[in-house]
Amino acid sequence: MRKSPKWWRKLFFWGLEICLINSYILYKQVKRQRNEQPLTHLHSRKMLVDKLRGDFRDRASRSTSNSDEIRLNGKLRVILTGTKKDCKVCSSRNKPGGRHETTYYCDTCPDEPRMHLGQCFINYHTKRNYRL
Repeated sequence: MRKSPKWWRKLFFWGLEICLINSYILYKQVKRQRNEQPLTHLHSRKMLVDKLRGDFRDRASRSTSNSDEIRLNGKLRVILTGTKKDCKVCSSRNKPGGRHETTYYCDTCPDEPRMHLGQCFINYHTKRNYRL
């Protein structure tokens, strides 16, 4: 596993930072031309974050009660991430070669379990005893 971030990620965030600084400089110039008081750089960044975040729901507000009912209700949404974690259904760290990683998880379930698309996903959402 690579310990350092990829070069393109550093380049992307550097470019984003330059864009944010340049936009703030232009914002200050426009405000001064209109004889208005500009926001501070920190305050403008906080406003930008709030606008970008919008009204996304907070993951911590999910209820973990009735997890079996939520898991088995049939209303599912699969999300692809960039990180790999062990499959909740078919992975076992107790036996050699038993570890199976996946990049998919179910966004509907409270604990967001990782699982492979196909049989693992079906077993997890249709059976109470889903382990293979």
